[in-house]
This record gives sequence, C-alpha cells and structure tokens, in this order.
Amino acid sequence: MVGRTAAGGSVVAVGAWSRPRPLLPGLGLGVVGTSLGVRLPREVLGRMHLSDGDKLVLTEAPEGGYRVSPFDPEVQRQMELAEEDIRRYRNTLKELAK
Repeated sequence: MVGRTAAGGSVVAVGAWSRPRPLLPGLGLGVVGTSLGVRLPREVLGRMHLSDGDKLVLTEAPEGGYRVSPFDPEVQRQMELAEEDIRRYRNTLKELAK
C-alpha cells in the first residue's frame, strides 16, 4: 500500500507488522509503444529474479492496493483446476455454504 508522509514523500507498507519504508528510486511509469509500462529498479528485479520479457501477475491485496508477483505457470494450472471443480460442484458447494 502506498501512502504519503507529512513531508510529501512516498512510502510503501510492506506488511501489517512492518514499518513503512521509502519507495525505491526509479519506480515509475513510462510510455512503451501505445501503452504505459512500470519501471522497476535493478534491486527489485534482482530480488524477484526477473529479467526483460518476464511476465508478472497483478492481484488486489485484501488490505487495499495491489501486489505484483512473478508469473508462475504452476499456480495458473492449479487455479484452472480449482475453477473447474468449483463449476462442477457448484450446487454442492452452495449447500455446504448454508
């Protein structure tokens, strides 16, 4: 979650238990063709083991804001299987939820 300090600086909350820390320099938006792209500092790319052309997943965080994660094809496969089961057992799950 991104917020503003009293002095106008940006901070990002890393987790509910941690203190906010300053955003890394270089994080920003830039034009890429006819779209906008996010520029990530090398430090972030290294920590996330990312390189040019890698895919990312953007998910909504429960506390608000968004999370960015590296794309994992195994997670996608598991989600597709779960969605298939939810469709197949929709009526059963509806009854269990009562």
